[in-house]
Amino acid sequence: MDGNPLPYGVDAALRGLAEAVRDTGYHFVTVTPATHARVNARPGNDRARNLRDVFGWSRPFVPEALPPGILDLMHRAGVVDEAGGGLLRSLVRISSLDGEVMLHSAYPTGAAGAVFFGPDTYRFAQAIGAEMAARTAPVRRAVDVGAGAGPGGIVVAKAHPGAEVWLGDINEDALRLARVNAAVAHATNARAVHSDLLDGVGGEFDLIVSNPPYLLDPARRAYRHGGGALGEGLAVAILDAALGRLARAGTLVLYTGVAIVGGATRSWKPRSGVWSAAASTGAPARWTPTCSGRNWKAAPTTPPTASRPWCSRRRGREDRAMPDGTTDAGLGDDAAHAQQVRLCELNRRRFTPALPDEVPDDDLDAFLDMQREEIGFIEAARARVAARSAEAPVDADGFVAWFEELDRSGPGQGDPLHPWLAETATMEQMRWFLTQEVAGEAGFEDLAAITQVRLPTRPKLEIARNYWDEMGRGNPKGMHGPMLDMLSHSLQLTPTIETTVWESLALANTMAGLAAHRRYAYHSVGALGVIEQTAPGRTGLVAKGLRRLGVRGKDRHYFDLHSVLDVKHSAAWNAEAIRPLVEADARFARAMAEGALMRLECGAACFGRYRREFGLAG
Repeated sequence: MDGNPLPYGVDAALRGLAEAVRDTGYHFVTVTPATHARVNARPGNDRARNLRDVFGWSRPFVPEALPPGILDLMHRAGVVDEAGGGLLRSLVRISSLDGEVMLHSAYPTGAAGAVFFGPDTYRFAQAIGAEMAARTAPVRRAVDVGAGAGPGGIVVAKAHPGAEVWLGDINEDALRLARVNAAVAHATNARAVHSDLLDGVGGEFDLIVSNPPYLLDPARRAYRHGGGALGEGLAVAILDAALGRLARAGTLVLYTGVAIVGGATRSWKPRSGVWSAAASTGAPARWTPTCSGRNWKAAPTTPPTASRPWCSRRRGREDRAMPDGTTDAGLGDDAAHAQQVRLCELNRRRFTPALPDEVPDDDLDAFLDMQREEIGFIEAARARVAARSAEAPVDADGFVAWFEELDRSGPGQGDPLHPWLAETATMEQMRWFLTQEVAGEAGFEDLAAITQVRLPTRPKLEIARNYWDEMGRGNPKGMHGPMLDMLSHSLQLTPTIETTVWESLALANTMAGLAAHRRYAYHSVGALGVIEQTAPGRTGLVAKGLRRLGVRGKDRHYFDLHSVLDVKHSAAWNAEAIRPLVEADARFARAMAEGALMRLECGAACFGRYRREFGLAG
């Protein structure tokens, strides 16, 4: 649209267009305007060749580039225009978010009334999701202030279908798109309303969310101009408006920017309380009100902080950098390790059996804070694999083939670390490596047991069969976990969280987090499946190195066994767990793809960290 008002009475056609595009399996993750311009400027990208080019990259197109019926819907909805030279262009873009499609303004968004959607929208939705996941109080009434195309409010409405959710904005084009997006997402409890801040809605709210503009725009375009001295004006106005409108135990989630002047963050003072943020660390900004009984959280636009994984008796792996050489969420090694230790503590509390009187009541708030951090950590990992996971097919045959190809082309596959362990590593180097591996082991059998809860019958049975193998089919001597403990005891390994690199801790914490939250159940299926698929080659090389170094057969049995058994496990997992899930619902393919890639990225980061420890080239 680029700010041009849509003709009234076309909402049904616009909804039909969005649904028709969605039903083709369409998926597009919106990038920044600068990236968009750079990609479109590449040779061959001057015109569209498919739906993603038309509705994602906003490229001019010829009618033949569209599937039958799409162009007719565009004409009926009034969202197609001539681009010159016999080409057409779409006046709307369509982006993907949490399995839904969202209509918003076409690129470039230069007009004053443009409806924004971009990378910050994904982070905003993640911040809302993290808050709702940790929230214990019910959400009966919620409002998205400055809702734009409605993504924030729709995320809330889908998570709380019994709640009354308002999508407020002053832009009529935005309200029209928000209505259509809510209808396409079947968020029937979400209602778009003209509202300047909260003036158009009455009463108190359990949850207020907002992602206002935070820049100073010379053209003062509403979707981009934050106002105030440094772009903070609208954010502060939202804080002021929210005062007194939150119900008891209500929460304001405000995703905005933090101005840095002279190397220091700035604080602003609304009518009461002080808002400050530590943008340099990516820590959540805090609103400290003068009243009590309400929660106020501001999510700065820096990446979410990384968290720590499940580390218990057999946990504790090494610090890890991302495959591109950066540390998780942009943190230094010390901060990343500290975060992973916190997540280890979360998983210790969450999974260690206890009695009621062993857990103090005042421990709940700290536990919820750790869960919020964990969600942020997982969502940051999802964002890192979003582009590649979007390439995964959504039909069963295509997806299984794509999944199996990860064994050859996935992150970390063919890493030179493992051949070096097999042929060259000294016993001291092998012991260091195994110490990291033992410390970061999350316990496949436990993760499988948690993941299978309430899954459909075929995947549930396959995971159960795998679990039974992990448990030695009822024979204590055949249990896989104690086999690894036996190797650790034989080599006198002393794994601890403190001496484990954070990359290894992050791997275990990622796996534990995916299994622990039902919203990530299908991610966990993908992550566990890709372990089974990629483990045999690596474990076989480690076993070869142990044999070369004279380790007894019974002590290295864990690696000998998995180099053979996981081949069978992988084939069965792909056929009986992954395939039927994709056949049941194509959306599960994207979730399992993300989970698999997240696990492989974690492994690749570990391998890179290990090689740096040993002075090996990448």
